[in-house]
Amino acid sequence: MDRSAEDTQSTPEHTQQIETGSRQTPLRAQSQVPLQSVAAGRATQFQVLIGPEQGSEHFSMRRFVIGAGGSIPLHRNRVEHVQYVLRGSANVQIGENRYTAEAGSALFIPAGIAHAYEVLDAPYEFLCTVPNTADELSFVHEEPGETGQVPNRQELAAMNGEESCKPEGLRAGCEQQPSRNPR
Repeated sequence: MDRSAEDTQSTPEHTQQIETGSRQTPLRAQSQVPLQSVAAGRATQFQVLIGPEQGSEHFSMRRFVIGAGGSIPLHRNRVEHVQYVLRGSANVQIGENRYTAEAGSALFIPAGIAHAYEVLDAPYEFLCTVPNTADELSFVHEEPGETGQVPNRQELAAMNGEESCKPEGLRAGCEQQPSRNPR
């Protein structure tokens, strides 16, 4: 497709605005999006690269980075996940099956199926695309000595690409989960 200079505008922040109907959809550099800690994970961070704030009505694309010794405990989500591994490797449990996922692997995690991650080669970095619908996160069990906390409603909202959970529009994925491991 041929685009004229009028169709695209570059900014110093490496963001381009591309006109798509009545919306402006940014092309974002990952370096411009802050990483946030995942409370329930160990050595785990994420960022929402594209979500509702960027005009995506149906999907959010998130980037997860799990460091050395890192993991995400066994949990279920109400929504399905489509993931693509960028680098590193990890043991990934999906339901009763265990897989070794590495750079170039694609994963599908059906809605409601328990899944977990244990890093083998750090950093384990992957893209995770989820629908922009209410999500509910529940943990299946905690390993002995687990110190992760269940994400609060603000963290769940951020993981779903939402700005925040406002009381007037509280979605199911924004309900705060009680911590099983208080500090």
